Amino acid sequence: MKRSNIKQLAWRNLWRHKTRSWLTVSAIAITTLLLVFMLSFQFGTYETMKEQNLSLLSGFAQVQNPDFKEQPNLEHGFKIPEKWSQILDQQKMLAAYGYRAQTFAILSNLPDSRNRAVQIIGVQVDKEKLLSSLSQKVTRGDYFADQSVKMPIVLGKQLADYLELKIGDQLQLLGQDAYGSLAVELFTLVGTFDLNIPELNQQLAQIRLNDFQTLFAYPNQAQQLVMKSDKLPQMDLFAKSLFAQLQQTNYPQILLWRDWKDLQPALYQAIQMDIASAFLWYSALLLIVILIVVNTLYMSLLERHNEFALLHALGMQPNQISRMLALETLFLILLGLLLGWLGGVAISAYFIQVGINLPGMEEMYAQFGISGTLYPELSALSMGFVPAVFLMAWMAMSVVIRFKLSGIRPLTGRQL
Repeated sequence: MKRSNIKQLAWRNLWRHKTRSWLTVSAIAITTLLLVFMLSFQFGTYETMKEQNLSLLSGFAQVQNPDFKEQPNLEHGFKIPEKWSQILDQQKMLAAYGYRAQTFAILSNLPDSRNRAVQIIGVQVDKEKLLSSLSQKVTRGDYFADQSVKMPIVLGKQLADYLELKIGDQLQLLGQDAYGSLAVELFTLVGTFDLNIPELNQQLAQIRLNDFQTLFAYPNQAQQLVMKSDKLPQMDLFAKSLFAQLQQTNYPQILLWRDWKDLQPALYQAIQMDIASAFLWYSALLLIVILIVVNTLYMSLLERHNEFALLHALGMQPNQISRMLALETLFLILLGLLLGWLGGVAISAYFIQVGINLPGMEEMYAQFGISGTLYPELSALSMGFVPAVFLMAWMAMSVVIRFKLSGIRPLTGRQL
């Protein structure tokens, strides 16, 4: 029998039991639709979480002194080479970069009735606006907009409230410079930000980098070169080449490249654990549906053994019969996959445009630095995972079918 005839016969056989066929197709289609959408939603949530969380402060990657990771103090900084700006400006996929320096100091209001130890971060204001979303979270005042203010400072909302400060008030900074001498200066509060993360709102303050370098005897030095690309995966594409170019500028100091996984290990580990648990549940769901298909196939084998024996008597070889039955199963799987895949992609594409709002979850998401609107993200894994599993299951079924039908005898209808 020709292959085309076997295909036609297999297709017609599917609809001899329409109800059973459509139930099997429906189970495959619904499973595919749900998993394509859920995987797209899950991976989209991860990307949103990573990009918004990293955009808050740490950036997508940093160059640091190797000792800064364990001991983030003024001793572990680096000189800013003049050639680096030219190299960084030539990186087309680099959306923003900027230098930072940080230390700890005591802030107090002028009556000296309130004081608190805080982290002081010196930033390049113009570049920081592109690099960090903190400037967009200023709730009172502005983000270093008034150039006439001599020594401006921006504080977390709860820190300003604790120090009993309002916009325009002066406060005193007391710290230690890079040489161990006393660093004292008066600053003017120009803005307060609200990150929806109480720990940061209570202990974070920003000043201009040049003011930081002057106050803490840190001329032309920084501790972090912070970088950001348009999309997080882009950073991995040019990270090695960029770092090699920076090191080739005859820079005498050994530096360390830190990607987002190193900068935010807790976030990375949380995502990996969530992926592992999610795939466990997805695999369980797929296994249940695959067992339903296998059960349908096995019942077909039991019910049709006389039919197969007759076909063998009429001239069909056992391998042709097994191919026919394997094609029937393949048609069921492909039809279910096609319907479910199209539905899952369509639903995901819709929510990619409009986003998904989960009422009542805004405050929880804000604690992780992300907004309450989440967007799915279609990827090769989200679209191809379910079809790949079903097709591998079909190949395994085909082997079983061939084995079960290898012993069939014409006319006798011997039990399989």
